[in-house]
Amino acid sequence: MKKSFLVLTLAVCVAGGVFAQSLFSIGAGGILNFGEVGNNSAERGRTTGEDVTSELTYGGFVFFDATFVDLSVAIVTGSTTSLATLGGSKIERNSSVTALDFTLLGKYPIALGDTFTFFPLLGLGYNYVLSVEYDNIPTDLLGIMSYAPVTKISAADWSAFRFHLGVGGDLDLSKKVYLRGQLLGSYRFASPAIQEKSKIYKPVLSYLAEGANIPVDASGGFGGTVKIAIGFRF
Repeated sequence: MKKSFLVLTLAVCVAGGVFAQSLFSIGAGGILNFGEVGNNSAERGRTTGEDVTSELTYGGFVFFDATFVDLSVAIVTGSTTSLATLGGSKIERNSSVTALDFTLLGKYPIALGDTFTFFPLLGLGYNYVLSVEYDNIPTDLLGIMSYAPVTKISAADWSAFRFHLGVGGDLDLSKKVYLRGQLLGSYRFASPAIQEKSKIYKPVLSYLAEGANIPVDASGGFGGTVKIAIGFRF
């Protein structure tokens, strides 16, 4: 976790240098995140397992823009859903989540007429989870074995870096005010919690396979982000 904040701090410092040299603007708006945040999977013979975790979160954000750099901070809330298939049994688990979204994007503005600017986007983000509340806990044996340990994972361990690639555009409403839209495709790297779930599922699948040692893989997931905001130039 300390390494994550160090990388984020260095990124903010680099962005600060760019902002100090460029004409900048600020703004605020709404954000929607959706898609997969992680996957746990295993297969050996007839015993298979998969747990796909997805999110749907929304909230507000502020941004600071310096021509070629966009730095934003958002607070989001919403839900995550984990759909697990273990040995033919399906277990769906829901949770409520609140998080901070930090995003640093590089952009290349291209003027398309007098009032509209298009720009491709590329950068990194860090989703820092503040709280997780689990809504439904299975009561069957398989559900207890696979789900109860997950509830003991700390909220911060669900935090993860994200790689962003997308497009955006600014529509001038006046000389100083503009409407901004962004659409980002994202790869969400596997969080410590997703990696921990692989350790949790290993004995569960071994139990289903009557003692066989079955490794469980952890990976990230693909999703998207939509942002709409009002900006003010200085």
